[in-house]
Amino acid sequence: MDFVALPEWTEYRKKSGLDPLGMQASSVSFYQKLLSGIGNATIRIRYYGFYCWLTNQYSKHIRDTDPLSWQRILCRAEALYALTAAKAANGNGVAGITWASKRLEANTGSTIDFSVDTESGGDNRYLKQAWGAYGAAYGGQLFEIGLLTKSDDHDIPIPQVGLGDQLAGAFESMTGQIGGIFFNAVKKGSVSLLELDEFEVLLPSNIDVNGDERQLYEELLFACVENPTEKEIRRKYSLGLILKTAEQLKRRPSVHEIRWLAYSGYSTDEQALLIDNSELDAHVKHWWTYQANDLVHIIFETFLKYLLDILEEYPQGVTLHGLVSAGVGRLKAEIKVKPVDWAEYIALCIPEDNAANESDYSEKSLCEVIFRETGSKGICKADTALKALCMLAIIQNRVTKEKNSLTDSLSEIRDEPFRSLKTELDFLESSNKEEFWSVVSRLFLERTLRRHLWVATNKLRYQGDYTYLLEPDDGLVRLRGKDGPVFTNPRLSPAINFLEDIGLLDRSGITSAGIRVLDSL
Repeated sequence: MDFVALPEWTEYRKKSGLDPLGMQASSVSFYQKLLSGIGNATIRIRYYGFYCWLTNQYSKHIRDTDPLSWQRILCRAEALYALTAAKAANGNGVAGITWASKRLEANTGSTIDFSVDTESGGDNRYLKQAWGAYGAAYGGQLFEIGLLTKSDDHDIPIPQVGLGDQLAGAFESMTGQIGGIFFNAVKKGSVSLLELDEFEVLLPSNIDVNGDERQLYEELLFACVENPTEKEIRRKYSLGLILKTAEQLKRRPSVHEIRWLAYSGYSTDEQALLIDNSELDAHVKHWWTYQANDLVHIIFETFLKYLLDILEEYPQGVTLHGLVSAGVGRLKAEIKVKPVDWAEYIALCIPEDNAANESDYSEKSLCEVIFRETGSKGICKADTALKALCMLAIIQNRVTKEKNSLTDSLSEIRDEPFRSLKTELDFLESSNKEEFWSVVSRLFLERTLRRHLWVATNKLRYQGDYTYLLEPDDGLVRLRGKDGPVFTNPRLSPAINFLEDIGLLDRSGITSAGIRVLDSL
């Protein structure tokens, strides 16, 4: 076994999956503007009402401004909520459900003392995070969406005047006397099994479809306020895109279906997306740009995987230029066309009318091949790297064709130091008349390998994280790890859940209430 000497001046903390080329950051920044107030870990919308109610109860009945007091109540409330869900066998999207199920199974009496399970440092703590699901997922979004705020006098969150107060009140009205019993159990840190049965009405799946609480969630998500902000408007139309996709497909859509429909304009091979709302149609361009940007970082992460797989064949190391030369050489042996320059190559890579059809060279098909060949510890071979190169040229062609309609959304992509759709297309446009293999070599050397080394160096310097996948040593580079291409996660999955929670979607697709909301956009 070979041993690698580690630098003495730093602690070795190897991490992976952390944006090895610094290109995913631009996609994350972009989708945050499209679905503000919803996070990838905010699974069920009723937590929004639950926390508004809980902060309101705390301000009424405890009024202790010590953050540790608030933390204790918060964690006990989350743990009790999880126990309620476990008892009802209704734990989809409920934080701490694994702990709660085990806790109930191990319990032998008629009551459960869960206070010890919420103390920091406990071996059987309901969640590892000190501030629970609120701190890990919901808290930031509750402030972002305008339901919670801070008092001028202390740091304990309180419901925001307006929808925050209204939602706290609607949740309290719905729970009635049960809510009071629940809060008393939170303060005690113990609960009877019979009480757990009574608390089932509080669970995420039990929103009254005809109640004020449900209506307030709808008004919140779809920005039914005077003078909505740009973020609120974009969230409204992003949710509208989900509803429109469900209407078109006549079933509950998947995240990838929404992404590809927005990018391709087709819900199936033959059925075009039909939007008769000009604002929604304009908003779809933002999702088009997000998807194109994500595809570009997939392409460059494929280049990185290809080069790392080659590097594995050189256990003693190789120069960067030698690695690039080996990668380019294998492409030359595989490619069937002989373009003179980059301009000639992109002229050969004509986009399909439908970017998501089943042809071999639609972006969707190319993407599927890339993930199939690079996933599950697969080896990225030259033909897969060529498919990624072809997809890059196709996207360049498509953006050039659509540039006038994409001006606004392209302008919002973050520039340097982040690499993005915009920076890479600018590079390619400036290289149009450059010899073809010279452009490919620069894509590998400058835009992939050196970029990774720069990103990894900055993560080590500023975060203390060791994320090098290849490491320079005395003029050579050696393999340290591998990472394959991954899509970013644009909050669409929890957004779909939210729409289901409030009755606008179900497994059959858009509901009559969803059609009403879609028409109102």
